[in-house]
Amino acid sequence: MVTLTPAPGVTFQIPQNWIACDDATEKLLTSAHDPLSLHDKICNADPGVPVQLRAFDPRPFRNVSILFNHFDHQVLSSDALNAFTPDDMKAGNSAMCDAATKALKETTKIASCNAGLGLLATKRAIVVAIVEIVPAQDVPNPKILVTSYELPYSQGYLQLQISYPEMFQQNVLPEVNAVLNSVQIQ
Repeated sequence: MVTLTPAPGVTFQIPQNWIACDDATEKLLTSAHDPLSLHDKICNADPGVPVQLRAFDPRPFRNVSILFNHFDHQVLSSDALNAFTPDDMKAGNSAMCDAATKALKETTKIASCNAGLGLLATKRAIVVAIVEIVPAQDVPNPKILVTSYELPYSQGYLQLQISYPEMFQQNVLPEVNAVLNSVQIQ
């Protein structure tokens, strides 16, 4: 595992055999082989979405990808997030899902989206779970599971998003959990 510090006060680890889309992070990794030629597809995805860090597991039957964003401005304060109730989340589910899936809707179909409250690094977060269906004629289950964690913290606002094909879920969950468990936020 390689420890990354993509924003002030935030660290997490990703496996060394992943590929990063930015040169600085890639230098920390092993320049893994990309047998499925995913680099251009993943690294050039969503051109209108700002991204500080994007990395992925290139191995067949894995294909986990991670996206990290940091914003200096807090879209939502910690106090406001801590005051949210499950009813508030239910009332705002549609608006949050519309915002979270806006870029995805241009290239895929959204099968479902649900926004709720959860934890990331012991801090309360908005967790948006999306199931998207990618256009693929030769893939038996073209569903991609996307989980996005968003939260304010002392040095801004962050988003950490992890996605992978549903059919590989059993293969990738140990790796996904290792990444999520390694997140530290000051």
